[in-house]
Amino acid sequence: MAPGADQTYLFADGVHPTSGAHRIIGNFVTSLIEGPTAYSLLAESPLRTRAAHVATLQEGLTLGERAEQGKITAFAGSTGGDFDVDAAGGSTGMTSSNRAISVGFTMKASEAVTVGVGLGKAKADASFGNEGGGYRTDELAYSAFAAMKSGGFYANGAATMASLDFKEMRRNITLGQVKRTTSANTSGSNASFFLNGGYDFAIGNFLVGPTASWTSQNVEVNGFDETGGGVAGLRMASQKRRSEVGSFGVRASWDFGGIIPYAKWTADKERENGERLVTATPLTMAASGSSYDLPAYSLDSSYTTLTVGVRGVIAGWLGYGVNYTKLSGRSGTAEDYVGGTVSIRF
Repeated sequence: MAPGADQTYLFADGVHPTSGAHRIIGNFVTSLIEGPTAYSLLAESPLRTRAAHVATLQEGLTLGERAEQGKITAFAGSTGGDFDVDAAGGSTGMTSSNRAISVGFTMKASEAVTVGVGLGKAKADASFGNEGGGYRTDELAYSAFAAMKSGGFYANGAATMASLDFKEMRRNITLGQVKRTTSANTSGSNASFFLNGGYDFAIGNFLVGPTASWTSQNVEVNGFDETGGGVAGLRMASQKRRSEVGSFGVRASWDFGGIIPYAKWTADKERENGERLVTATPLTMAASGSSYDLPAYSLDSSYTTLTVGVRGVIAGWLGYGVNYTKLSGRSGTAEDYVGGTVSIRF
């Protein structure tokens, strides 16, 4: 047998595949598992960017509540952070960098009520582990929101609709000594509702009290076909990711003559934590309709969120706020982001 024949020939004899052929078969089967599991993370990214958008809306509302009745406040905010997932359960994991910009207007409708509208633009740049590829997302979100305050009681909420574009989707596949890179694009949507309320007990200029919130999201990712993968190319069916998160905790703030440091801690629980499946079909078998299901990447359902920041007003008409948020308690994931908001009162 010629040197290296086990890597250059398909069969060692008339029946038995060479070690190189076995390697190709193993690589092919691995790609059929890792590909759909990695693509299941497409439906997780919009949950992260939506949280950043809603956080900016809340900051804009808080700054707008300080305006006089009937006055309009404009605000703009930017948030950036990371969402990283370790390899597990057939997934190579992922690292992603998320950026969100939001602008909006609020109006002090009465002494107790503030209303507003907002527009958000978010991007995510994600890479799969083991140099497995990645994707980018663009999101355009439209929001309506309102806040009510009476004494120590407060409540606010936001409804948001967004269109999603998944671009530069790529998957690197190794088949023996050959490497291939697939490409694809698709679209989707995310509809969400956020409600928050609580009570602030006043001790001089120090406020502290319980807070609770409910966040509902419905993400849809349309199906797509990969190109460039040859026999390893996949057709991915559409995905749906529903999230229902209930949170309960405490918040506190201290007014130092217009400069207000604050902190909030919550224990969070994902209520939609049942198994979610993603469906894939090898493109070579698409005509026969043969497909298979795999569990989507699943995150821990319980975690905590800590936010610390400072907000204030300069010259009576220019408001500002900066904050840092970190999620903890989810094994195999890391998530945090930093945000800043400015507002102008008219």
